[in-house]
Amino acid sequence: MAWSAIMTSLKTGHLKSVKCGQIGSTLTVVTYYTGNPVAGGAAGGFVAGFIASGGNFRAGLSGAAMGAAMGYFGGLNYSGGALEKGAVEGVVGGAISEADGGSFRAGFTGAFVSAAISSPLEGDISGESAGAVAERTVIAAVAGGTVSEIDGGSFANGAWSAAFQQLFNEAEHAVTVKVLAKGKVVEIIYADGSVEVRVGGSMSWRNNNPGNLRPTKFSYRHGAIGKNGGFAVFPNAALGKAALAALLRTSTYKSLTLNGAISRYAPPSENNTSAYQNFVRHQTGLGGNSSMSTLTDAQINSVVNAIQVHEHWTSGDVLREHLWPL
Repeated sequence: MAWSAIMTSLKTGHLKSVKCGQIGSTLTVVTYYTGNPVAGGAAGGFVAGFIASGGNFRAGLSGAAMGAAMGYFGGLNYSGGALEKGAVEGVVGGAISEADGGSFRAGFTGAFVSAAISSPLEGDISGESAGAVAERTVIAAVAGGTVSEIDGGSFANGAWSAAFQQLFNEAEHAVTVKVLAKGKVVEIIYADGSVEVRVGGSMSWRNNNPGNLRPTKFSYRHGAIGKNGGFAVFPNAALGKAALAALLRTSTYKSLTLNGAISRYAPPSENNTSAYQNFVRHQTGLGGNSSMSTLTDAQINSVVNAIQVHEHWTSGDVLREHLWPL
């Protein structure tokens, strides 16, 4: 029912009318990640193609081929960034679209557009639930199909290629967070099957969140994968620290003095702001009237380190295991 509705909408150009809740369960199956991006891609692709075609085995094989290719190329590191990655995955999408009787141009456009909008989508529609994955995939499909049609190609082929690309972008970054014992234990399951259980220590440490950033759109755009106790959870401390540094470099903070930045970051309604300001000044050696816009990267990092200490970063114990062999 779910994939049939999607494909009908793809062919008629009315994908926006499909409710994300209807397709969530199917997309959960498609985005299941086995720990091997090629095998996971092939398995998910076969399921998607088979269901989408109403039980056509050949369509399942076509989906498996596209899924395996997307899984392989999606897992590579690209020195040219998103543009290079989009171009490579666009070629893969185009080749498979053509092999399946469609247009190379439409397949390329769909996969390229999906790769280009993947990161913004994850920021605007955050979360790893089936509904969030479904919503991001639907939007990617609509965008890919629309651009393909404008470019003279097929809406359906472009949308199908874009949807697959988005799904395997989801798999590439798949991380699950479980918060146990009322936030006293944080379990992070990574896409490669490794599991990290963080016990004890401070909440900021358990959450890999040195600055105790809230789970906002900004946090998710900068790598947050969940929340615990009203704060964002990051997959590692380095990413949490980078998110804090990025926040201090935004225009909102750059227009303030150091004292003003700390007042905004730790308002009097929730903190002893004066003590916080004194601590950061003492730790960094910076004056309270120093303009944030004039601080060097090293000085910004010193502010980040001071905030980490003031937010009571205390290490606990880490337990690691693997759910499946690499």
